[in-house]
Amino acid sequence: KKIYSIYVTYKDGNNVSLKYALNGAALDNSNGLATIDREGTSSNALSNSSTRATHKFTFESSTTCKSIQLLFTSGTNDAETGFEVEDITITYRARPPK
Repeated sequence: KKIYSIYVTYKDGNNVSLKYALNGAALDNSNGLATIDREGTSSNALSNSSTRATHKFTFESSTTCKSIQLLFTSGTNDAETGFEVEDITITYRARPPK
């Protein structure tokens, strides 16, 4: 699949960042995971919002993979207490088999 963007709808995203791993790679926050930036910014952090908010994260160019894992972190820890993900939408296009 070619992945173009990821939409995240969430609440209480204070100090929460989005990182990812492709094709079954280890999803270990201390392992230097790749980051994906919010559209229009150079940040992968979610903005703090006590109400529901949606952000679009875009790759610099389409990313080709068989699977993707997402990790929401706060520094080197898991996401903070109270952080809620309501919806994740991944925009992709299936690649034809060769």
